[in-house]
Amino acid sequence: MPYNKIKKAASYLAQRADAWYSGVTGLGVLGVDPMQSFQLAARGILSPAQLEVLYHDHDLAATIVDAPVDHAIMLGWSVPADVDGDLRRASARWGVRDLITRAATWGRLYGGGAILLGIDRGLMEDPISIDQVQPGDLIYVLDLELQHITPHTYYDDPGEPKYGKPRTYSISRDAEMTGREIHESRLLIFDGARTTHNYRQINHGFGLSVLQRVYSTIMKTDTSFEAFYRFLQDLSQAVFKLDGLVNMIAEGEAQTVQDRMNAVNLARSAMRAIMLDADRESFEQIGAANITGVGQAMDVVMQRLAAAARMPVAILMGMSPAGLNATGESDMRSWFNTVQVTRTQYIEPNLQRLLQVIARSEAIALDVEIEWPSLWQMAPNEEADVRLKQAQTTEIWIRSGVVLPEEATQGHFGSGRYDPDISQAVGTIDDPTPED
Repeated sequence: MPYNKIKKAASYLAQRADAWYSGVTGLGVLGVDPMQSFQLAARGILSPAQLEVLYHDHDLAATIVDAPVDHAIMLGWSVPADVDGDLRRASARWGVRDLITRAATWGRLYGGGAILLGIDRGLMEDPISIDQVQPGDLIYVLDLELQHITPHTYYDDPGEPKYGKPRTYSISRDAEMTGREIHESRLLIFDGARTTHNYRQINHGFGLSVLQRVYSTIMKTDTSFEAFYRFLQDLSQAVFKLDGLVNMIAEGEAQTVQDRMNAVNLARSAMRAIMLDADRESFEQIGAANITGVGQAMDVVMQRLAAAARMPVAILMGMSPAGLNATGESDMRSWFNTVQVTRTQYIEPNLQRLLQVIARSEAIALDVEIEWPSLWQMAPNEEADVRLKQAQTTEIWIRSGVVLPEEATQGHFGSGRYDPDISQAVGTIDDPTPED
């Protein structure tokens, strides 16, 4: 663009006080600065059908959806008050682990998932509380996907804590359920990604899928890998030279040429040798292309997708970290923090309510409080080293009179399994030393 036109365009920008521009270089000038030709455009919301195909047909998309839930559930959970294991056995009969995993996965995949509590007490459109559940009331439990549940009525009293939230849902899973109105207290809802009100309205009152935000990055990653695969195919190219090839094709002998190529390729594959006509044919192998830097470029592509998915490359790609920008221990600890949040804020509220309903329906009287095991599992040698240091510390405390030997024994092994914390046993045992 001529300098006078750049200067004229810059003069219009000079009227604005909120833009960077340069009349000399064209920075910020439309038609000169390439960045001025881009603008943000909204993408359409992925439909349930698209998300279903993406989940079942694309491995990385499935990993992004599954990984936080799978890692959260992998080591299970415990209810400390369930000393006899009655609730644990009842949970296994009801398939709680698989049920929670599926519903939480549908929440992440579609933006909405749920568990329907088939409590045979009152009407399905009427509210139900935990205290109302009696032995034998729970008839069935069923996981639902976004397309199976639609908000039907809402809390419309501004004085209610749940004002503006769905009061009842319409169910359309199968012939038995279609058209049924279910009160929200009989559903355990798993929402999707954090979503604005406008987009929630578009998505039937639910959050968006976690794949919505990373969809374009997934496509670009696939494109990069596809280009890489094609590049690998072209690393070494065989060239077959045939005298008079163009004339043979022009004279209608293309099939003869094709048959000859097939015969050469078959012989080459079987014997790793080629028989040629010395006067009319020749064959050569083009050397491999230079692939230096391709690996580093693909690493950047994987790191970009991992950043979009908010998980380490080691989790997303199922590979050990390598290189200068490898995912190390700090990234794994950050991932474990993410999984812990998935446990306590996404899964636990619904899991606790489900276990409470099962406990009351099975006539199991206990306080349902959930404890999660540590995500960071030590290797056997690391655990042995930690126990040795704890034993040495306990020995020093006993010699110093900080704790009694009986208190240390009760604290470490009183529960039937080793516990590094003995503070709960201190002061619970009388000092056997006689008074003077």
